[in-house]
Amino acid sequence: MFVKAIVFVFLINMGFSETIEVSNYGCCKECTCTPLQPVFGNTCWCEDVTKSCHPACRSCICKDSNPFQCRCEDTKLYSCYLPRCP
Repeated sequence: MFVKAIVFVFLINMGFSETIEVSNYGCCKECTCTPLQPVFGNTCWCEDVTKSCHPACRSCICKDSNPFQCRCEDTKLYSCYLPRCP
């Protein structure tokens, strides 16, 4: 029971830190998902408004002409990791 409590608190702490981390990395201007094989779901690309992509990105491509626009291959299969821009 004690071990379960520790794991539960750890997961809660991870959730809060992730939320704060995301807010520090801006938002998506465009989210484009390309269908892949059904087993793998979709691969989503996020046009980021920040200088660099979120650390969770598998692949981050930034335009040389505009360092504030980065394209992020998202690790979430069905949607973009960052929230949409308002």
